[in-house]
Amino acid sequence: MVVKPQANPGFLASSSCLDDSIVFIDTTSSQAISSRFWNMGDGKTYTQDSIVKHKYTSSGNKTITLILSGTNGCADTIIRTITIYPKPTDSFYRDWE
Repeated sequence: MVVKPQANPGFLASSSCLDDSIVFIDTTSSQAISSRFWNMGDGKTYTQDSIVKHKYTSSGNKTITLILSGTNGCADTIIRTITIYPKPTDSFYRDWE
């Protein structure tokens, strides 16, 4: 029996504001990746890219999934949630009297 190592997936991303671009960086420790599949939690997907730039058009929690397949035939998945905050609104009042 041969036990093949898994890819040990990981990625960096941070919570952000609505309509700001977020950069997602695959930090997987294995160099032997044959395919990547990103699900951005809003219906948009990307394939093969180790660095993805994405912009969300609605606020709230987004569940990001990265599925990796290695050249050895093994696959692994990481799921993380980030928060997209609504843009602040202007709400000041000035009395001109």
